[in-house]
Amino acid sequence: GILFTSITNTLIYTGLLVVFGNGIALLLAMALNVKLKGKGFYRSAIYIPTLFSAIVVGFIWTYVYMPDKGMISSMMNLVGLDGSKFNILGNIKTALYGISVVDIWKNVGTTMIIYLAGLQMVDDSLLEAGKIDGCNEWQLVRLVKLPLISSSITINVVLSVINGLKAFDYSFIMTNGGPGKSTNTLMFTIYKIAFTEQQFGKASAFSVVAFLVIIII
Repeated sequence: GILFTSITNTLIYTGLLVVFGNGIALLLAMALNVKLKGKGFYRSAIYIPTLFSAIVVGFIWTYVYMPDKGMISSMMNLVGLDGSKFNILGNIKTALYGISVVDIWKNVGTTMIIYLAGLQMVDDSLLEAGKIDGCNEWQLVRLVKLPLISSSITINVVLSVINGLKAFDYSFIMTNGGPGKSTNTLMFTIYKIAFTEQQFGKASAFSVVAFLVIIII
């Protein structure tokens, strides 16, 4: 039923935030943790979306995704592709992924800053020792850097899980839970049952289920 669908959507959404949100942020942090001209500007540019409210971000991306006249569709038209066929929010199979991209884009700056803080605590002498022992760059990352920033990874994964489980904003602003029930997250479903359908008892029961799911995770 709707409860199973909303829990499934929420878990998929959370998984996307944890895997891709953290993966992209970690890559950006490593790229901007080297001696690079203008890295302060790049760090600021990546962090800026974090400062906007979810409502503003949701409306902006609704226009970015808009079929035919949206930014992505217009760019497709410029290179000779049919932009009118691009409708990521109108497709049951892609809508949830579309809103997860928005959430990742908005929060990747915060996640990156936490990873940067961890990477800057890594002692250069340890990296030099690793190089002397014959480690290549990938081995330095896997065997030296990642274990030393494990606390940053833990913090970011926990924050991503919290963010995913309480997902509501973009389902409400960008798709209103549609098309069909493809972007119905647990929190959106509870809101809809309580304030649209006026079934407060059912919404309370769903809230208890949501609480149990979150506690288990």
